[in-house]
Amino acid sequence: MLIEGEKLIPDEATAFIGLNPTGTGLKDEIKKEQYAPVLENHWEYKIRELRYNLLDDAIKEFLDKIWPYRKPIVK
Repeated sequence: MLIEGEKLIPDEATAFIGLNPTGTGLKDEIKKEQYAPVLENHWEYKIRELRYNLLDDAIKEFLDKIWPYRKPIVK
């Protein structure tokens, strides 16, 4: 899941959602693992990188992780 936007503040998104992201970035920030600046403020949550036989399996794992946090996300 990727949330991005000019006015997004990743730390505030984390506090609001209540779920720790797997990655965040602020526009023009240069991270160690990248050579170019971040293009847009963002907050992301990735599931484990596994090879799934079915897309349903990947979606189920993702939803299982975020379901407890659905109320602030949907609000």
